[in-house]
Amino acid sequence: MVKVVNNLNKTSYGYIGYSIKLGRFCGKRASSFCAATGAPGMFNIGQVRLLKRVPKEPKNKQIQVLQRIRGPNMWSRFGHCLGVVNINNNPYDDLLVGAPLYTEWSNPDHVPDQGMVFIYHYSEQSEEYEQENVFLDGSKLPYARFGSALTDIGDSNLDGFVDIVVGAPGENDGAGSIYIYLGSTNGFVNVPSQKIQALQISSKLRGFGFAFSNKQVPPNKQYPVFAATSVLSETVVVFTPK
Repeated sequence: MVKVVNNLNKTSYGYIGYSIKLGRFCGKRASSFCAATGAPGMFNIGQVRLLKRVPKEPKNKQIQVLQRIRGPNMWSRFGHCLGVVNINNNPYDDLLVGAPLYTEWSNPDHVPDQGMVFIYHYSEQSEEYEQENVFLDGSKLPYARFGSALTDIGDSNLDGFVDIVVGAPGENDGAGSIYIYLGSTNGFVNVPSQKIQALQISSKLRGFGFAFSNKQVPPNKQYPVFAATSVLSETVVVFTPK
């Protein structure tokens, strides 16, 4: 076990470490693994920090911040959950950030707590992670809280690209839904290949899409299997692609 001392400049109610993922976020040192950690309460906007460990530094400086990625607007809980994928099979991992309380306040007809997932890729030009023009927003339903959970589910259609699933546990008056997005040569597009609503499975499910398992490929099988929780009905649903 390696003990690393926190030197991240604590901020009240920032919740640094609320979510965390390891990935190839170190830029040109792509062979190294760095960490991405969410702070969904930071300055009431939310933030994701990319961190690296510097073992030769004094103990109180062994964690250094490579980049701070700020959330889009107030109260979105940007950084609530994180995902790591490699969309283009390049040396750098891509970062997905969930903001389940995202609301487009600038729109007079804004939908409260619709939620959104933002995608970031590494730019060799700026040597930083930059936001993609594409984002994922589900069905834009009120209080859906799309982006409460997300994970990669492997290559569910065997086309050579990683696919993801995103949860919207507040959709349909709290019944919940999950959305599957397929990877491609152009990355992800804001059109899900499949939307699975709790009501399609059972009328008793509540909070469906609150959390996901990791994916696994069963022995002698090609397709990955994953599970989704329906937290308010204390149920786990297992999915096997056909």
